[in-house]
Amino acid sequence: MKKRNTPAITMASHPSPSAAIGIDLGTSSSAVAVWRNGRVDVFQCPEDRKSLPAYVLFSDTPTGINKVGGGASEDELWSGRAIFGAKKLVGRTDTDPIVQSCREKYPFLIESLGIGLKPFLGARGSNNIWRSTTPEEILALQLMELRAIAEFHLGRIVRSAVVTVPVCFSRFQLMTIERACVMAGLQVARLMPEPTAAGLVYAQMIQQQGISAPVSASAAEKLALIFNMGAGYCDVAITATAGGVSQIRGLAGEAFGGEELLQNLVSYLVSEMIPQLGHSPAKAALAIATGRLRFAAERAMHALSIEPDALVEMELGNGQIFSRSVTREVFEDLNAGVFARCSSLVVGCLRDADVEPVAISDVIAVGGASSVPGVKEALEKIFGARKMEALLHNQIQSSGIDTSEAAARGAALEGAIMSGVTDPNGSLDLLTIQAMASSVGVALLGGEFQPILHKNSMIPARRDVVVTTSRDNQRDALIVVYEGESKNARSNHLLGFFKLAGLPAAPKGVLLITVCVDVDASNVLRVMAGACLPKDCGGDGSGGVAALELREVRMPTVDDGHDWCVEALWNKHGDSMDVVLLQQPVPMS
Repeated sequence: MKKRNTPAITMASHPSPSAAIGIDLGTSSSAVAVWRNGRVDVFQCPEDRKSLPAYVLFSDTPTGINKVGGGASEDELWSGRAIFGAKKLVGRTDTDPIVQSCREKYPFLIESLGIGLKPFLGARGSNNIWRSTTPEEILALQLMELRAIAEFHLGRIVRSAVVTVPVCFSRFQLMTIERACVMAGLQVARLMPEPTAAGLVYAQMIQQQGISAPVSASAAEKLALIFNMGAGYCDVAITATAGGVSQIRGLAGEAFGGEELLQNLVSYLVSEMIPQLGHSPAKAALAIATGRLRFAAERAMHALSIEPDALVEMELGNGQIFSRSVTREVFEDLNAGVFARCSSLVVGCLRDADVEPVAISDVIAVGGASSVPGVKEALEKIFGARKMEALLHNQIQSSGIDTSEAAARGAALEGAIMSGVTDPNGSLDLLTIQAMASSVGVALLGGEFQPILHKNSMIPARRDVVVTTSRDNQRDALIVVYEGESKNARSNHLLGFFKLAGLPAAPKGVLLITVCVDVDASNVLRVMAGACLPKDCGGDGSGGVAALELREVRMPTVDDGHDWCVEALWNKHGDSMDVVLLQQPVPMS
């Protein structure tokens, strides 16, 4: 990494609030931006890059200097000393299929006991001694570097940031991102879904161009679909924008992206490369050759976005050259499944938001992998070739903004708004009304999942359901909170649990247990539960007498992952404390 001559940073007071920085924390690279002088600036990273590569190269000596996002050769990155792709691993358990897939293709060590614990990462050091770390620690090192870049350009201490995250991140994954930010000395002003950050840039442009009418004029409302495909994640958002106000109508996301496109190409080529390495090549030689192949294949993949064919060429390290030509047709055949997933994600988001494709005014494609022709063709099949002309000349691209920077720019806008920064031209008079990325609910008798707040519900939101006991004289009730969309509770993600003890003896189905779920505007989740007996069973008030006052369910920090916790709960309690949804109306006076 090039050495920077860092200017003196002082804590001098400023006449106006300092805007929180915006960070687009990516799988393969990250960007940092800020609002200043009436516009968003995306900061230049070391080596004259607009983004910081997402890797940490550990020194081969205990006292050496680690390299974060720069200064590493291709061979060093694949030597086992570098750790990358941490965003793909963060907040997952070692039984997660994504973690298992990464174990097979990454050159660094991913330690796994296969019992639902948090995976640990190992980088090869001197004398084959492995340096152990975690995904969030790797992300913290990257965030520290991004913070240092911002401080270098701003000449002041940076403490607050808006950080973008994939739509499909669980609340536990969001918590690990917050933890990484704390390690990096950053306070999280907001964790913002990546497509909604890009949507904020779109909303600002619509507002500045004077296209939108006042919010009350529904005819002026513009529906846009934001399609964000990066290296590791693919997200979709549907936004309704008018008068600087954007409401998120639908969200969808999955853990796939450009990395899958690349891996499919590498898998196709590696079988042709291995014979050139000789009979039974050494593991280290094969790892280095595979790494070189990945970089050569990545260059070819980028070329195929423009040209009908590309050459994959690299040195094998044994004096030989591996060279193969790949056509766009072959590349698209290899990745037909990925393109189908893109289509399915968009169609599902439209369905969940109850929006027809013809109602979409603009399709905004952002993220590095969105430029792949196969991705564009998948969107074209949904929206039609004529409408997809906007994809090539949409609001963001026609403004000269690099679409790979859209999320960072949106995060910077949100950072300025949350910091109380104002703009005389009204460029920051923007509001985004967020939506739930996934449903939150409780487990019922038999393992059924009962959503309380549904996916795509506008937040802030608050809703409660009434459940009851499943057995006669049941003295305890276990309230287990999950998030997800599966009807089977155990297939969703465990958020927390709470035991209501000391319930009054009563026939099953009589005791009323209220479970309330509350999500505030910052997406902070609270769950409360309480119990009462109805009036005709001994209660005195209008609806009954309180048996247990409403109390908050404490969401535990499940550092070892939720798999182990779920198993332990079921093994210990079975269905002895299960609850069922109350089918009949609550008795009233």
